[in-house]
Amino acid sequence: MSKYEFYIVEKKPPVAWVYLNRPEKKNAMNLPAWREILPIFEDLDKDPDWWA
Repeated sequence: MSKYEFYIVEKKPPVAWVYLNRPEKKNAMNLPAWREILPIFEDLDKDPDWWA
C-alpha cells in the first residue's frame, strides 16, 4: 500500500505507476502535493528493480 498522502504508488515489476489521488479536489495539485512528488521519484530511482 502507498505510504504517501496525495499519491498512490503501484508497483508491478519492473514497472511502477504513480497516481495522483485527490478525487475530492478533482486531482488538483496543491503545494503539499508538489512537495511530495519528488521524494516518490527519488525513492523509485534508488531501487534498481523498478523502471518507473
